[in-house]
Amino acid sequence: MEVLREKVEEEEEAEREEAAEWAEWARMEKMMRPVEVRKEEITLKQETLRDLEKKLSEIQITVSAELPSS
Repeated sequence: MEVLREKVEEEEEAEREEAAEWAEWARMEKMMRPVEVRKEEITLKQETLRDLEKKLSEIQITVSAELPSS
């Protein structure tokens, strides 16, 4: 019975180690992704999007009547 318990404990430890390795691999893989890919993961709430849209609509751009000569 003791041998069986030790075997189960060894298998559980091996599973924990494997899970930890996978977690570390996933963390490293995520960190190494290009910034563009990571930016896509950002999720904005509806309220945040409305606030952003409002702020953007308030931006005023003045255009000069004169065009620069080349």
